[in-house]
Amino acid sequence: MTFRSSLILLSLVLSVLLPTMGSAQDRQGVVLDFSGRGGSSARNAVVRALRGEIELVSRNRARDTASDLGVNLDSRRGIAAVAGELGLSYVVRGSVSGRGRQARTEIRILNSEGEEIAFKETGSARGRAGRLRVGAASLEALEEARIAVVRQEEEDARIAALDEEAPPGMGDDYGDDEDEDEDDATPSEPGALPVAIGIIGVNGRNRNARVELGSGANRTYNAKMFMELTLHGEFHPLARKNNAASGLYLQVDLNFALGLASRECPEAPMVCDATTTREIPTNAYRMMFQVGYLLPIQNAAYRVGVLLGFGYDAFVIEANSTLPSATYPQVRAGLAGAFNLAGRIAQLRIDVAYRAVFGVGLLADSFGIDATARGFDFSAGVQGIMDMGLTYNIHVGLTQYSHAYSGAAIDTEALSGRDRHIFVGAGLGYAFY
Repeated sequence: MTFRSSLILLSLVLSVLLPTMGSAQDRQGVVLDFSGRGGSSARNAVVRALRGEIELVSRNRARDTASDLGVNLDSRRGIAAVAGELGLSYVVRGSVSGRGRQARTEIRILNSEGEEIAFKETGSARGRAGRLRVGAASLEALEEARIAVVRQEEEDARIAALDEEAPPGMGDDYGDDEDEDEDDATPSEPGALPVAIGIIGVNGRNRNARVELGSGANRTYNAKMFMELTLHGEFHPLARKNNAASGLYLQVDLNFALGLASRECPEAPMVCDATTTREIPTNAYRMMFQVGYLLPIQNAAYRVGVLLGFGYDAFVIEANSTLPSATYPQVRAGLAGAFNLAGRIAQLRIDVAYRAVFGVGLLADSFGIDATARGFDFSAGVQGIMDMGLTYNIHVGLTQYSHAYSGAAIDTEALSGRDRHIFVGAGLGYAFY
C-alpha cells in the first residue's frame, strides 16, 4: 500500500468514526412539517434534539425560498433547489400514522440533492417519554446521514481527482458512461401529487325542467336552491412513481338532497300559494365514478387529461299531474385541467364533458315511449391543500339534459324537453401522501 493510499484510507476511517467533529456542527439543515395526527409534537421533539447538533434554518424561510423559486417542497427537485439556495446539507421530514399506543413516527433525512440518506421509525411523541424517544431516533438518523454525506463527499473528491488525471481531450466525461438523468424526462416527482383526497361538503342546487307538448303547451318544474350533501374522492394510485404513470386518476362523487319537497299548484289557479298547493314528497341523488389520466406537467403544477365515467342522476317525485320522476343512467366523457394559482394552497380545476344518456325514467312513459336524451356539463372550482394535509374546495357548475320524444304516451305526447340544474358548493377534507 502506498503512502498516498494510506492517507486516503485513514481519512475515510476518521470521517466515519468521528462524524460529529469539525465541520459537522457547521452544517445547516431544516426540519419540515411532519404529516399526520400528532405531527406537530413529533416535529417539535426532532427540532429540540437536533438544535444542538446542526445549525437549523426555519421552515418558514425554506417555504418562502421555495415560493420564490417556484418549486414544491414535496418533490425531490424542489428540495434540491431550496437546499442549493440556502446551503442546506440535511432536510428532515416525517410522518405520524396510527393513534395512541399504536402510533408510529417516521423520520427521514434527505441530502442536498433530495435523496433519502437516513430513516428511523419509533413510537409517538406523546408525553415526556415519547418526546425523548422521538428525539433519540432523530439523533440516530442524523448520525447515519452524517456518515452518508461524508462518504459522498469522499466519492466526489475521488471522482474529481480522476478528472484531473484524465488524458487530454477526455474532459468531464472521463469514466462516466451513465445515460442522461431520467429525472429530466419525468413529468412529476414523488410526493407532488397526493395518493388520495377525501372531501365532505354541501351544495346549493336548483332544477329547471321543461317539456314541450305536441299541443304547443308545456309542463314545467322549477325548484329553487336546495341543499345537497356531497362526498368527493380523488385518487392517484401511482402518485409515488417518479414517472408518467403518476397521472393515473380516479374520481368518485356522491350527492344526496337534504330536506327536499315539491309543491304543485292547481291548474288555472286564482291564487297559488301555500294554502292552495299540495306538498309532494321528493328526493334527488347523483353519483359518478370516473377513471382517466391527468398528465402532470412541471412537477404537477399543471395537469391536463381525459376522464371516462359512469353515472346515475335521479330526481324522484311522487305521483303528480305536472312531471314524473326523471332518472338518467349515463356514460360521461370529459376533459379536465388543473392549474396552480398559489402552489398547492390554491389550484384552479376546470371540467367539461359530454354525457351519453341511456334512459329518462318515467318521462318516457308519460310523454313518448321512444324517448332519447343527451347531456353536457361544465364546472370550475378552486381546491387547495394546507399544512398537515387539510384540504378544501369551492366549486360551481351546470349540468343540462336535452330530451326528444316520439311514439305513444300514457299522459300526452311531447316533442322535446330540457332538464337543467346549477350548483355551487364547498367542502373540507384531508389529503394523504
